[in-house]
Amino acid sequence: MLRRTAAAGALGGAGLLLPSWARSQTPGLSPRPTALEGGEIRLNIGHAPFQVDGRKGHAIAINGTVPGPLIRLKEGQDVRIAVTNNLTDEDTSIHWHGLLVPFQMDGVPGVSFPGIRPGETFNYEFKVRHAGTYWYHSHSGLQELIGHYAPMVIDPAGAEPAPYDREHVIVLSDYSFMHPHTIMARLKQQPGFFNRQKQTVAGLLAGKDQPLKDRVEWARMLMDPTDIADVTGSTYTYLVNGHGPASNWTALFKPGERVRLRFVNAAAMTIFNVRIPGLPMTVVQADGQDVRPVTVDEFQIANAETYDVIVTPTEDRAFTIVAEGSDRSGMARATLAPRAGMTAEVPPLRERPILTMKDMGMGGMDHSAHGATQGGGHDAHAGHGGASAAGEASAMDHSAMAMRDPKNAPQVKLTPGVQMISPMPVDRVGDRGTGLENVPHKVLTYTDLMSLTPNVDPRAPSRELELHLTGNMERFIWGFDGEKYSENTKPIPVPVQRARAGDAGERHHDGPPDPPARPLLRDRQRSRDAPAAKAHRQRPPRRQGVLRPHRQRAGGLGLPLSHAAAHARGDVPGRDRPSPRGRRAMKRLLIAATAPLALAASAAWAQDPHAHHQHGPSAQPAPAAADPHAGHRAPADPHAGHAMPRQPAPTDPHAGHAAPAANDPHAGHAMPADPHAGHGAHAPSDPHAAHGASADPHAGHGAADPHAGHGSSHGADHVMQTLPAGNAPPPEAPTDYAADRIFAPGDMARARALLRREHGDMRWSKVMLETAEVRPGAGGDVWAWEGEASYGGDINRFALKTEGESHDGELESAEVQALYRRAIGPYFNLQAGVRHDFEPGPQRTYATIGLEGVAPYWFEVGGALFLSEKGDLSARLEGSYDLRLTQKLILEPRVEANLAASADRALELGSGLQDVELGLRLRYAIRQEFAPYVGLHYERKFGDTADFARAHGDDIEDTRVVLGLRAWF
Repeated sequence: MLRRTAAAGALGGAGLLLPSWARSQTPGLSPRPTALEGGEIRLNIGHAPFQVDGRKGHAIAINGTVPGPLIRLKEGQDVRIAVTNNLTDEDTSIHWHGLLVPFQMDGVPGVSFPGIRPGETFNYEFKVRHAGTYWYHSHSGLQELIGHYAPMVIDPAGAEPAPYDREHVIVLSDYSFMHPHTIMARLKQQPGFFNRQKQTVAGLLAGKDQPLKDRVEWARMLMDPTDIADVTGSTYTYLVNGHGPASNWTALFKPGERVRLRFVNAAAMTIFNVRIPGLPMTVVQADGQDVRPVTVDEFQIANAETYDVIVTPTEDRAFTIVAEGSDRSGMARATLAPRAGMTAEVPPLRERPILTMKDMGMGGMDHSAHGATQGGGHDAHAGHGGASAAGEASAMDHSAMAMRDPKNAPQVKLTPGVQMISPMPVDRVGDRGTGLENVPHKVLTYTDLMSLTPNVDPRAPSRELELHLTGNMERFIWGFDGEKYSENTKPIPVPVQRARAGDAGERHHDGPPDPPARPLLRDRQRSRDAPAAKAHRQRPPRRQGVLRPHRQRAGGLGLPLSHAAAHARGDVPGRDRPSPRGRRAMKRLLIAATAPLALAASAAWAQDPHAHHQHGPSAQPAPAAADPHAGHRAPADPHAGHAMPRQPAPTDPHAGHAAPAANDPHAGHAMPADPHAGHGAHAPSDPHAAHGASADPHAGHGAADPHAGHGSSHGADHVMQTLPAGNAPPPEAPTDYAADRIFAPGDMARARALLRREHGDMRWSKVMLETAEVRPGAGGDVWAWEGEASYGGDINRFALKTEGESHDGELESAEVQALYRRAIGPYFNLQAGVRHDFEPGPQRTYATIGLEGVAPYWFEVGGALFLSEKGDLSARLEGSYDLRLTQKLILEPRVEANLAASADRALELGSGLQDVELGLRLRYAIRQEFAPYVGLHYERKFGDTADFARAHGDDIEDTRVVLGLRAWF
């Protein structure tokens, strides 16, 4: 206990809970510090204290450190990694991000294995099939956010393509002292809870952000141009190798050395913009895949991505490594210096970007006349400021665009989880990242990345599967084709036709078919239409490989990707280039969480859900592959030595399988789609065509033949081929889970139930005190309250509402409503239940039904009908609006009106319009959950209700100053 306490106090100073590779002011990995190497490795997962810039917190650590230990392996070696769960209260797991491993070793609980229960040990065994910079992390709960992550370096079996003199690993991450489950609850309870950079009236008057016309247009469509990140620097501290900005992690070098910096984005939610002012960076590897060197001044690194860069500092001075959050709400900061203790100037955060209509999936208009980016890449936003770009886009007639037009995607179920169907999707792989459109230096784009080696399978894709990524930021719901993961409890069959009977090596492509979505044959002449991705807000997705073996390319997808997205790298339509094997199709508007999707023909895939999104986005359960091991050269018993007490000894899944030839590691694997498939002589949309920029190797290509004149070294090996179409019937879609054939079905069922609960089936509560106020006046003080408590899921909830008043110490009105509430659209709920009035007497009970939600222009509205036990019908209408003067100062006008179809003399209430209440409250949000306010309250009675009041000598109207509190938890 004393040792643990001492360690907690010293963390961040002496770095006692930091592995040696992550400690500040070290010479780097050459000579190597202590790393976990060899064929036998042990990892222990447990709780640990954590400290960031002097503030204490809690972490889940690997071998007692945050980040975890560096694992260093060699391409081609066999490794056995024993992972023991020392947590007493929850399961854990490790996913080897980016590594091609047998699916049962992929480490996704409920998908590829049952997880690791407290006290258990699981043995991961696999052959290291490729080199590069990777990382590993938890796929259980939200453990990744609180420290369960670490880097992995795999050295190549042969010569290093990009030699260097010194290397440092730089792991970027985000950490919050707020518990991860509380963060998830806040995202459910209040949209935009962590966004403290919204547009304000003060900003409008100062000429910042959007002009009034554009603000009104965006509000009409219920779109927020500042909604860039779900969780921001308002709660996150951004870390470099476990160090906060004040700790200034420092990497040492000698002037003139070639220094390799291995960047890993292990953040749960944050996309970083990375630069080293005064020091160009040469990108030599992306996601573990060697690329042709490209020199840039800045790059955007999305969740789970890795970039290796070479820098050659020649001056005897320090350089600052800057990693800004893409929403500019904070930064991670480190130093590259020749000696310990040196620092360099830390630049201030740049201006927060503003989204444009193109970011919201309405980017089909041609902005090409407005300029190009630095470095030769075409950029639709070049020359535009944040506001002007939005203004230009809104100048188009967006009013005619239905936000949820089913004609844009007939196969998508228009559930409350579908906030928008993108009407004008475009391929944005060549765009710069959000907020980097107009910086004056060279920014990396995905079209800059070209593999050093040819594509291992240059054949054209022969099938297409269309998958729509849907979401609703107002409710924080995510799914595929409008459905959450938790809504399906059985595998969804994905029928796959073959190009020719018995062709086990058939390739598939997830581009867009003609609706409705179904597997289609592609011929060489068919044009490519971009599928419509549907998320209204654009977010970093689950870091997942949707098609795991040799992941699909975003260029081939043609999605309306935000330029802040980490689009998986690869072939771009109209480009003849070898593609790096991108590890995932990371689309920023896809926030989809664990999304197992498998083709029935060849391999099982595992997805990669991450912190926060792990509990939010979701897709459908995957069908089991007919033979997940076909062609895999795996040991007879991949689980030998696993300490899994409830796991029965499986049969040999490889029995009788003919192993592929050693020189063909891809035999029998479902290969990724080739985005050049089907390209004929038509002119593709090549954003670089004829730009004449030296940075673009394709400049000057003739439109008639996008590949003409390419002097590619891979020559004929990269020529696209089309498989002849066949007419063989598709194989029967399996109805079981592949993992159930290896692990105990009961354990897998438990893991899947947990997965469904974490991915869309969670329950959350909210207690809201809308008003608690006093209205002083000459006739006596009035005390009033209004609030509700609710509990349930995203679609179905139960709520208790109450409101009332007391006048001069005497209770005048008090009511309680018990309601069942069901989401019926992206913004509205239907609610029904009972209402009971305790005062004024005599007491009344009502059946009630009504609607509540958010109307265009962000008005919160509600209406309800009440039928009393006496047969009297009445109604109530409510509305309010939050006018944000500053980030903390909010002016809220409110209105409430009560009406009745008939008079109730016992209650002295007339028919028609009975009364109206108007309020204007100015609140100051000390915290989002706690805001005192002042204001005015006016109420007036009408008709017979006013006559009843006059008969008793009461005033029919009253105006008062109010003092109150708005709070929730």
